Amino acid sequence: MSDKNLKIGNDHVGRRIDNFLISFFRDLPKSKIYSMLRKGEIRVNSGRIKPLYKLKINDEIRIPPYLIDLKNKEPNLKIPPARIKEFIKSIIYQNDDYILVNKDSELSVHSGTKNQFGLIDIARANFPLLDIDLCHRIDKSTSGCVLIAKNKLFLRHFNKQLMSNKVKKKYEAILFGVLDKDVKVKSKIDISTKEHNHKVTESNYGKEAISKFKILKKFTSFTYVEIHISTAECIRLEFKAQILTTQ
Repeated sequence: MSDKNLKIGNDHVGRRIDNFLISFFRDLPKSKIYSMLRKGEIRVNSGRIKPLYKLKINDEIRIPPYLIDLKNKEPNLKIPPARIKEFIKSIIYQNDDYILVNKDSELSVHSGTKNQFGLIDIARANFPLLDIDLCHRIDKSTSGCVLIAKNKLFLRHFNKQLMSNKVKKKYEAILFGVLDKDVKVKSKIDISTKEHNHKVTESNYGKEAISKFKILKKFTSFTYVEIHISTAECIRLEFKAQILTTQ
């Protein structure tokens, strides 16, 4: 990054300029970014561009000086050292492209109104020089594996695999009640997102969601099951059965 320009490398080729800026300036409101693009305050190769413009190798993005100051400021978010140590211990595997983490239950993947910081914030604090992003999400109360990308090339690769249903999602859970046999649940799910809040509802116009419950063991009042999730666009399925614990 020069005094006024960002030069695009292989990691960001093909990304839309608006999405790139939103991820680069995470603390800046989206409305501000779109306003600057509309007014021509942000330019590519000295020319005006629209938010849908797709970045090319060696594109130079002109950044207003006050945004450079914003990017270089110390982050306000302070992660407790104990949380960093817990994160390091939770790493199952990592290489140059990704980190596989065993997320604890009751730890959100994102910060929010009730959470000062989430898993992604801890990861970014531990790897400040890397372009850290979540590849997928699991609920706060759910423990299990979460994949975190170290660069945009791997993030796009994983997203393509996810969207084409080449990624298998498997959960284990204890359910109230005893299932007589394996169950297959089909529904149509619609999802809306505002900031980091996701609302999932059943809708005739939603995407098809399928979950298969395979019985692993029966108890007097509970059933231990394995759940395979398959969705048209990998939308999270809200199970009608109440899940007590998940892994």
